[in-house]
This record gives sequence, C-alpha cells and structure tokens, in this order.
Amino acid sequence: MTTSFSNTARRLAAAVAFAALMGSALPALAYDLNSPAAINVDAKGVILRGVDATTYATGAAPVAGSPDYTAKVGGATYHFASGASRDKFLAASATFEPAFGGFCATGAALGKKLDGDPAIFRMYEGKLYVFVSKDAVALWDKDPAGTLAKANANWPNISNKTPASLE
Repeated sequence: MTTSFSNTARRLAAAVAFAALMGSALPALAYDLNSPAAINVDAKGVILRGVDATTYATGAAPVAGSPDYTAKVGGATYHFASGASRDKFLAASATFEPAFGGFCATGAALGKKLDGDPAIFRMYEGKLYVFVSKDAVALWDKDPAGTLAKANANWPNISNKTPASLE
C-alpha cells in the first residue's frame, strides 16, 4: 500500500467514524451494520436507495426510480423510472448491477463494508461503483485500477461479514 493511499485511507476512516459518532455529516445509511448480506439494501430490500440503475450508463446524473416499476435480482429490489428502464435492466442486469453489492468500492479496498451513496459514483470499464463520500471517490480517482485490485482481493473475505465486525 502506498503512503498516499495509507494517509488518505486513515483520514477517510477517521471521517467516517467521527460522522457515525456525531450522527451527522454523512447521508442516511441504507445498510444494516449488523447484516452479513453481500448486498447493500435498505429495510425494504431496495438497493441504490431507489435510484434507477440504468441511468448511470447514460453518463448523466442518476435518476430516482419509482416503486411502480421494480425488479428483484440477486436478492435486491431495484426501482426504475419507467417500464422501459426496467425491461432494459432485466435484459442485461449484470451490466447495471453495482459492484461490491452497492457498498463503497474504496471501502472494500480498505477491507470495510461502507454504505454506498448512489449520488457519488464512477463508471469504470463498464461497471458501476458507488462510494461513501467525496473523499472516498477522490482516493479511487487517484488510482482506479489499483484501488479496484485491492477491493477485488478483499471482497471474498469481507462480503459475508457484518460491517460492524470490520471496524
């Protein structure tokens, strides 16, 4: 691990811990700290906080989905802005599903399962990655390939652990 990655990782971990203690500074968490699930869903099983997963591929800002248009894939319920978006997703769901089950990609690189904010994202090599904060995506942006390699190496060991057990 490089010094830059280590220093930024420590600052990110400290900011996340402080925000959790203070009960502020981060968006509302979608996930359960005590759930060993490998997908990041809310209490109703909705992933990406209800954002239409197909809208990321357009390069535009993500669009909120509607509970009127849903699909359940891999244990997660996805919301869509329209029936056409839902059908597009169902035709190629692997193309639109977020990496690391919708948990923060940089968090996975650090051996953590942090809540992914669907408004903070990157498309990288055709895959959707979400992040817990702007600091997390800034760390990703410094070395996407290296951060992804670390996340991919960690994910099999953390995917079925509770976020709380990884602190």
